[in-house]
Amino acid sequence: MPTWLSGISKQHRTIRRSAFIWCGIIIALFGVMAARLFWLQVVQGTHYRRIADSYHQRTVTLPATRGRLLDRNGVVLALDDTRISLFADPTLVQFPEFTARQLAPVIGMPAEEILAGLQREIDFVWITRDINPGAASGIQRLGLPGVQVREDGRRYRISVDLASVPRSDSAVAQL
Repeated sequence: MPTWLSGISKQHRTIRRSAFIWCGIIIALFGVMAARLFWLQVVQGTHYRRIADSYHQRTVTLPATRGRLLDRNGVVLALDDTRISLFADPTLVQFPEFTARQLAPVIGMPAEEILAGLQREIDFVWITRDINPGAASGIQRLGLPGVQVREDGRRYRISVDLASVPRSDSAVAQL
């Protein structure tokens, strides 16, 4: 009974058999690789997408700043900067007297005034607003429970001496 290998030499049959075995191995490897790619991209794709997004995407709030307004001599007329405020949650403050004594020299307020705010029965009290960044970092270093410092928004400062602003008739005459 003739087979598909009959009529060729033994050496050619061995080569042909080896070629079919190697082709089968290569096809099997491509199949395993395709299955692995399917598993990674389709089955676990959302998991790896979340990991990649956490590495490459983040939300950053960029405040709109106006910068400085200068007059023709380079004197700052107006500027904007951040305003830092100090607040507390009196229900979280364990030792109000100690906290008030610690905060008083840093922010320059009387300890009694701070203590009056910390002894209230509400869960949010402004202690002071518009403190300087040095005092804010000092308060954060203290690590007092229930006391926090935060940026409270933008503040616009105008430093124009109204006596030096020319009146409209003299401004026209200078042009």
